[in-house]
Amino acid sequence: MTSRQRLLTTLAHQEPDRVPLDLGGHVTTIQRLAYEGLKDYLGIKKATKTFVREHADLDNEVLEEFAIDTRYVRLKPPKSWKLKLEPDNS
Repeated sequence: MTSRQRLLTTLAHQEPDRVPLDLGGHVTTIQRLAYEGLKDYLGIKKATKTFVREHADLDNEVLEEFAIDTRYVRLKPPKSWKLKLEPDNS
């Protein structure tokens, strides 16, 4: 099964060949330091890109290594939107 077939089968409440895997979204992500350690272990030498609060933007090599079925799509916020992080990182 392809990743797309696996996800569509799951969403149709049918049994896929295996459970779909998700990594790299806003909730299912990995922090930069942990991700850099994982990339070192895998021998991947690319620089780590991050988004809000040091969440790693995963490289395709990592997603393919672990057969991750999903890809996160980030939409740009409206031009009037401003990110405001409080001292407690909230």
